[in-house]
Amino acid sequence: MHIHLARWIVTPGRPPLENGGVVTFGGKIVAVDRAAVLRSHYHGTVTDHGEAVICPALVNAHCHLELSPLDYGLKPTVNSPGSFVRWVNRLIALRQEIREDQWSSAIEDAVFQLIDNGVGVLGDVGNTERVPLFVERTESLWPFLGIFFQEIIAPSEKNSTQLPPQFYDSYPEPQRLSVNAAPAFTRALSAHAPYTVAPSHIIALNRWNLDRGLPFSIHLAESRDETEFLENGSGPLRELMEEKGHWPPDWSIPGKSPVKYLEMLGCLHSHSLCVHCVHVNSEDIELIALRNANVCLCPRSNRFIGVGKAPVAAMHRAGINLALGTDSLASNRRLSIFSEMAELARIAPEMPPDAILNAATIGGARALGVESQTGSLEPGKNALFLAVQGKCRSEQEVLEFLVNQAHRGSVNTELLEG
Repeated sequence: MHIHLARWIVTPGRPPLENGGVVTFGGKIVAVDRAAVLRSHYHGTVTDHGEAVICPALVNAHCHLELSPLDYGLKPTVNSPGSFVRWVNRLIALRQEIREDQWSSAIEDAVFQLIDNGVGVLGDVGNTERVPLFVERTESLWPFLGIFFQEIIAPSEKNSTQLPPQFYDSYPEPQRLSVNAAPAFTRALSAHAPYTVAPSHIIALNRWNLDRGLPFSIHLAESRDETEFLENGSGPLRELMEEKGHWPPDWSIPGKSPVKYLEMLGCLHSHSLCVHCVHVNSEDIELIALRNANVCLCPRSNRFIGVGKAPVAAMHRAGINLALGTDSLASNRRLSIFSEMAELARIAPEMPPDAILNAATIGGARALGVESQTGSLEPGKNALFLAVQGKCRSEQEVLEFLVNQAHRGSVNTELLEG
């Protein structure tokens, strides 16, 4: 049994607890209470973290580790029509220049960056096997609970009403998430975006995941270009797809917003993980809320690419479950959910700090389907949490500290496993 004590204990759904602690045993949380109570009821190894704040490990619900070799290879794009496509073109060109020996070391550096920034739960997306192979090689050191989404790009229907059989053959049944504290990485499938995956394939990918109790992830409403393409069949995205030979001649332009299109396909539901959702209107937000779908916000990536700001406050008011992601080092300078929290506070100052912290913890866990195991400090959940060094004098100050100050490099964040 291990007793972790700190000046503050912070967990979603409860006011910050001063002079408290967390008791763990066998990799699980046993109790969370005031230090005096825990000392009188439990006996074991005691670690006093002093003025630190203990909080749940952070959840990065959307990351592309396989793009890590592109770190600093791309420059931020000014917010303007076509900015997304310009970024995509540069990404494609630079990705072709990466040498084989650069992949593994860049992914490893990115993993350590995530750990250093307090991430313990990860939703990673990739369309190659580089990250799964990396996980296999470093299984004993792999620190994350979460999901690897194998991303599918399949723009043509090919007269098929279901995903081609070779997809099923390539991806074996996912293993169940670990029931103990050991990290586990589950395999899932994801559709890249509404404009790069034919409707029948989106439906099939969605069903494949639902049949296995897994979330269905898709980039949605990320840019103006995407909205223009789905509503009118025109714009920079169509030009890009025609140039790359990906124009899908065998399906009709839906004439709907990305959110309404996903709803039309029956793929907007409580297991949907809609990533970005920058260009959504009030009707879209109402529909996402009605279907209890999850939205993963990537505010710093959106700013980098120049696609705009998501209407975060409106989503929060609608009761949508929000998560946070960093996206990749091709669209971000730092894989830090602390930095994403600070950016969210900047672009949505009306959002209370506890709501922003929820998005970085329990909201992300809920979006990835691991809420029963992590995301909050509760008995029975995995003993995976942080000790963030800082001196805070009040409940409000400790929340403001985690959201607005903990992203600074001088803050010492330790990822703890009980």
